[in-house]
Amino acid sequence: MKTKGKSWLRDHVYSVLSITCAVFAFIVFLCSFWLMAAPHKGYMDDVILPAFGSIGLVITLVFTLTSIGFRIIWIRRKKK
Repeated sequence: MKTKGKSWLRDHVYSVLSITCAVFAFIVFLCSFWLMAAPHKGYMDDVILPAFGSIGLVITLVFTLTSIGFRIIWIRRKKK
């Protein structure tokens, strides 16, 4: 589906961004889950690490929604 005078990356930039955001979101989700589910001992482990895990889940949500947005943009551009 290469158009005249454009590179493959230009045609698929939103698809690449979507996949990149999805992979990053999955990695952050795994790290966040590990921070919240790991056995905790003491204040640092009981308060700080789960807080970072919760922040990581918010970051995961943001990157997941961004990935979906890039996918929608790519589908709309592909139809033109």
